[in-house]
Amino acid sequence: MSDARGLGDQTRAQMFPTLPSGVVVGEYRTYQDAVAAVDRLVEHDFPVEGVSVVGNHLHSIERITSRLSYPRAAVSGLLSGVWFGLFLGLIMMIWSPTNGFNYLLAALALGAGFGMISGIITYAVSRRYKNYQSTSTVVADSYTLVCAREAAGRAMGILGTTPSLGDPVPPAAS
Repeated sequence: MSDARGLGDQTRAQMFPTLPSGVVVGEYRTYQDAVAAVDRLVEHDFPVEGVSVVGNHLHSIERITSRLSYPRAAVSGLLSGVWFGLFLGLIMMIWSPTNGFNYLLAALALGAGFGMISGIITYAVSRRYKNYQSTSTVVADSYTLVCAREAAGRAMGILGTTPSLGDPVPPAAS
């Protein structure tokens, strides 16, 4: 079994993330508002390296984009294969200028065929789990800006915020 004792601080922080410690200097409904607040701090030459945007009450959202079917999977695979075949065909054209156009056509045809077969096989295997395509994202109900305690007063002055009634964010356990 391995442990993290031999790792540097930055590597350990990436492997085992913790909540940032400091003082809440602003609370915002949307991520765009929180980013605008950080931009304001940057414009006033504030050292933003110690500022964190923390999303609260996270929700995973899956948005359905389309229904899947064998014809749709075949066309999608065909288009992906054509792009790959075009890439390979152009590389072969560079290496063999005399027969390059023939290589390009062959690569396009092979890419389209393999792409179509790959798309159909992938759909046949995955349709047991879901019959649609979707995109997933994580969204928070609200966002807070957390800043180091020693710079929090200046940040609140720039942002025009007041200290929250709640406790500051507790320091992370080391």
